[in-house]
Amino acid sequence: MCCDGDSGLVLVRSNTPRGFILTNNKASKVIRFAAYELQRYIKVMADAHIPVREDRKVGRNSLIILGDEGGEELPGLGLPEDEHDSFMMRVTDGFLILAGSNDRSLLYAVYQLLEELGCRWLAPGEDYIPRRRNIIIPWMDVRRRAAVKWRILAPGAGMEGEISREFVDWTAKQKFNVIRSWEWYRIARSEVSAKSEPIEEIRRRGLKIMGGGHIPQVFLPIEKYYRDHPEWFSLIDGRRTRPGDRWKICHSNREAEEKFIENMVEALRRAPVDIMAVWENDGYGGWCECEDCRALEPDPDRLDPITGYPIRTTTYMRFIKKVVSEVRRVLPQIMISFGPYYELTVLPEDRSVLPPRSNTLLQIDYYEQCFRHSIADPCNRGQHERLIRDWARLYPVDNFVWLYYHDNVKICSVPFGLISRIAKDIRYIVDRGVNGFLDLICGTTLEDLWSREAVNLYLLAKLSWNPKQDEWSIVEDFLKHYYGRAWHTMLTFHKLLDQATYRIEENDIEWDIKEDIIHKPEITSPKQVIPNHKTLNELLNHLKTAEEEAEQEIHKRRVQLMRRNMEFLKELLETEDLPKKEKAEKISEIRRKYPEKFIERVHPGLLEIIKQWTKRGS
Repeated sequence: MCCDGDSGLVLVRSNTPRGFILTNNKASKVIRFAAYELQRYIKVMADAHIPVREDRKVGRNSLIILGDEGGEELPGLGLPEDEHDSFMMRVTDGFLILAGSNDRSLLYAVYQLLEELGCRWLAPGEDYIPRRRNIIIPWMDVRRRAAVKWRILAPGAGMEGEISREFVDWTAKQKFNVIRSWEWYRIARSEVSAKSEPIEEIRRRGLKIMGGGHIPQVFLPIEKYYRDHPEWFSLIDGRRTRPGDRWKICHSNREAEEKFIENMVEALRRAPVDIMAVWENDGYGGWCECEDCRALEPDPDRLDPITGYPIRTTTYMRFIKKVVSEVRRVLPQIMISFGPYYELTVLPEDRSVLPPRSNTLLQIDYYEQCFRHSIADPCNRGQHERLIRDWARLYPVDNFVWLYYHDNVKICSVPFGLISRIAKDIRYIVDRGVNGFLDLICGTTLEDLWSREAVNLYLLAKLSWNPKQDEWSIVEDFLKHYYGRAWHTMLTFHKLLDQATYRIEENDIEWDIKEDIIHKPEITSPKQVIPNHKTLNELLNHLKTAEEEAEQEIHKRRVQLMRRNMEFLKELLETEDLPKKEKAEKISEIRRKYPEKFIERVHPGLLEIIKQWTKRGS
């Protein structure tokens, strides 16, 4: 074998290939993709074409990299089949074995190997690839298993067209394993082909697809069925809901539920997914008040302790159980995602109404969480502790928590310091035995999102595999590759932003806002974003310095995108307390300078504030 003393396995020497990549001759398309990804990036790094060959002796979920053709017997090491992602990288007897617990995990092993060789996956379409004459794979014996099973990214409202090939590619490289796809809606409605590019790219990498969401309006559209079947929709204040109203299904009506399930199954046959989220229409209230529906609940007037609305957990769980039963009968490979949120947080006393553990994925969703703090902190922890205690023990393997890092009502793309919060969140859910998370991303474009949130998403990916890593070491590594020579100033910027956002009680910054709005679950004032003028000016000075330090145009551009957002927030902060006439003039200036779409992408709540100021000024 071609080895280099104690250095490791030589794959490229002086830009000349010295080895081979072997796959099983019956390898899946995901494993073939993994082999050619390794080949592709070695070509970019060292301008050397490493051949990919097939051999039946290679394990099913394995790649073997060797330094020359050789005649020795191939090693047969591998990993047991498991949907919980894990992989190994081992150099033994001159071979490097990459193996995964499933096809997707083997692809993760390839990306991890490339990271060991210096590559970084910074943002969609923005890889960092070092150039070198030699590629020597160091001696290693590494096994890694994801700390949480379900690592879900959920582009939502406002991002319908943003599930690009680049987004899918980055998601796989950072070893997330589920994408909630809005593309699925278009397929389910027969608006696009089931072989659309985003779906094909997700499948090529072995990632799972989550479809659905708040879907009664998809599978029981009120505009289509109300005229002939008003009794299928909720009775509220003595009147059946009509198109345009906020509504739920009349769950005591057997025909309504059966039509919903029939339409959903038909859509799933046309547009298969791995996970189908079945939630009621969004928002509080809207549940049917007819006597038959009230009779579904043991105590229909009992109020949920979080929301103050009548509890409807038994009604919803009974319906989900029926959905699971029918889907499992005709499409057994599909999981149904459901869970406690809004008026559904109280565990029903009658456990027989609950869906089974098999074919289900529990979501734990405390919506009214403080956007500024971790779910492990006092302002959030009580409700999460109760939901985890009550629900996760009944569904101990397949469950996840919603993390609203980029929700369009809470944070969206506002430059917030999320680093400490993300680290604390992941460690908390791992400590509590929760087996996953979902990060909701709404109301922005990918460029806007990554200009502010690239470091946060990178950190989330790394900690989901190993929460014991130091978060600031991960951040430092990212910033060095993302900002080049400006990295140290950007590290100072992020540490101050983190202090001003998250560690409120630990800093001596004089706040310009009242304590009672610090923990609000939505933004109602620009002062909630950055605490005061002094801190904001310090942050802007760091960005100005970083822009001067940046040598490459791409690094300068990244700093400029962040700076523009901070300058916008500064102008808002300066405007809020101005006298009426001056305020009106300043608002007009802001609206001329910053397009409405830009403001909305930064945060819809800030746009609403500006509109309110404009209305009062006129």
